[in-house]
Amino acid sequence: MDAARVDTSATRVFFGALHPGDGTAWFDALTLDVDGVPYTGGASTAHALSSAETAWLRAHAHALTGADPNAEASDLRPIGDVVGDARIVALGEGTHGTSEFFRMKHRLTRYLAMEKGFTLFAIEANMPEARRVNEYVLTGRGDPKAALAGLYFWTWNTQEVLDLIEWMRAYNASGKHIEFWGFDLQTPNVAMDSVRAFVARADGAYAPTLDSAYAAVAAVVAQRRGGPLTPAAVDTWRTEAARVLAHLEQNRAAYAGRDTMEVAWAIQNARIVAQGAGSATGTLSRDSSMAANVAWIAAHTPRGTRMVLWAHNGHVNRYEGWMGSHLARRFGDSLRVIGFALGDGRYTAVGPRGLTAYPALAPVPGSVEASLHALGTPQLVLDMRRAASDRAGAWLAEPQPFRSIGAVALDGGFYPTPVARHYDALIYFDHTTPSLSLGYGARPAAPF
Repeated sequence: MDAARVDTSATRVFFGALHPGDGTAWFDALTLDVDGVPYTGGASTAHALSSAETAWLRAHAHALTGADPNAEASDLRPIGDVVGDARIVALGEGTHGTSEFFRMKHRLTRYLAMEKGFTLFAIEANMPEARRVNEYVLTGRGDPKAALAGLYFWTWNTQEVLDLIEWMRAYNASGKHIEFWGFDLQTPNVAMDSVRAFVARADGAYAPTLDSAYAAVAAVVAQRRGGPLTPAAVDTWRTEAARVLAHLEQNRAAYAGRDTMEVAWAIQNARIVAQGAGSATGTLSRDSSMAANVAWIAAHTPRGTRMVLWAHNGHVNRYEGWMGSHLARRFGDSLRVIGFALGDGRYTAVGPRGLTAYPALAPVPGSVEASLHALGTPQLVLDMRRAASDRAGAWLAEPQPFRSIGAVALDGGFYPTPVARHYDALIYFDHTTPSLSLGYGARPAAPF
């Protein structure tokens, strides 16, 4: 890796390779040297718990009955205490393919909707594409499986998420209210089509200029299939998208006769296209943009709307630069962050055998997960709000090995993490099973 190409403000560097198609790739004598010194990997020195620290864990851990969304909710009251009167509850996940995580998040969404007045659910998925899912949730129109597949992410294209969507639809049909939103921005195609549709209705004279700008963006987006984009290509995307966004913002008053939300969505879709250019550089621009999109949702829904967010632990955590840190600055004590961890089992991921189940190895000694496993409780929630200020809990506010696996299978995946500074609580499952994948997904529906 060329050090000259690493952002000088970077605090972590992640890299890897993904081979999603058929065939086998072989790598011989793969090594990693940092300033010429071989990297031997992984977690920090194991922390041996004292009797006082173990007692602290037992005092602040509360047993859960499991992840069944239909289960009675009395065991969730300690989580309700953590939530308090927060407006936003961000739910993480230690892998993108663990069934218990997904079903527990479904269960918590039900609980927060039915017991705490939450009326909005938003997931780490493209913002305009999620509107098709929301149309089904609110009205029953459309095919929920097709709308879910149209979010692009195989991670969400699972039976567990489909079950949540079907519950949301039934909840609304019963006379209650909950909505399904997305806050991600990685793929601009539907956003561009939505802006085109708006301009055709409201600003026809601008259509040729818009078409030219978005044709240039689309050409760059297509290049991503062949590998990393050049700086010149990213600059073209950024410049052309910004030009369209500026035009819509400058002409907002000219659209005054139209529905307010129609105009707001058109400008937001143009913003999503512009955000994608930053995301394409591989920086944390995606996380700051996702946080900005959550703030946009909060500003364009009724005052006091309470929302559940669903994303990976890495996005919801408060580590500087990630989405959770931006949300924490914006929403302060109105935000709660709950991470999810596992002991061992299996999880769905992309790996050497394609999209299938892979083993989650037993926690490394001294890890947060190993300490939770030692409690002997199959599933629990650990309230960490006072850990940093309690002598016996302070070790959780210092870097300890903690597992983080995304969409790609890893044998280990333990990284030094001060979990009590990043999360208000952890939900832990001692043994887990893979999410029930419905496949890679499909093309999204037409834009609004």
